[in-house]
Amino acid sequence: MELPIDGEIAQAIDELIGPVAPQVDHLMGLLQQGAYLSDGPGSAICVGFALFVYKYGQHRTESDEIDVCLKAAFADAISNEMVQRHLVGATTFTLNEAAGVPQ
Repeated sequence: MELPIDGEIAQAIDELIGPVAPQVDHLMGLLQQGAYLSDGPGSAICVGFALFVYKYGQHRTESDEIDVCLKAAFADAISNEMVQRHLVGATTFTLNEAAGVPQ
């Protein structure tokens, strides 16, 4: 069973992530405009992280419940097409490796 994130931990997460959401959004816009993002795993991780932070900031403007905002932002991030392709690829690679399938 997953424990809710609340109290001092939730407040510390909020203080860390909340204020940087606009800066992360700005940086990702610059990276996208400059064609620095590719279909590779590095870009997928960056996009997933940035989307999580940005969406967390959006959800916090709509709700005071930090735990709910974290879960919603996570769901938003993993539903991104680039992030999903990376997760599927990484999972397939790991399963193939465990089964002894040559890569």
